[in-house]
Amino acid sequence: MRDINTINRKTKAAAVLILVTILLLISNYFIGLNSKKTNENMKAIYNDRLMVSHYIFQYTNAIHQINTYSIQVNTSDFEKQNFVLKVLQNTSSIDKKYLSTVLTAKEKKEFKSFQNQ
Repeated sequence: MRDINTINRKTKAAAVLILVTILLLISNYFIGLNSKKTNENMKAIYNDRLMVSHYIFQYTNAIHQINTYSIQVNTSDFEKQNFVLKVLQNTSSIDKKYLSTVLTAKEKKEFKSFQNQ
């Protein structure tokens, strides 16, 4: 009778340990899924918000370069024109990168008005 009771207790203890192990594995799996979603969301925020602000900074820098170079007195009109064309070619590559990001409706509207200027 003692053997049956000890076997019964050991079986119950083993079943509880197996159940706890299964619960831990399931919990681990869902934590992994949540961390994967969080990483994807962080990448989306980086690509769609921070990169957009970087592109806007590059536009501002290009416009500032054109303004400062066009004011210079000691350069010829031909040099100024070549410089402006070079900067505008760079901004067209920025346009493509900017449009590849996910933009809000307001950003799309303002970007279209910026391109039309």
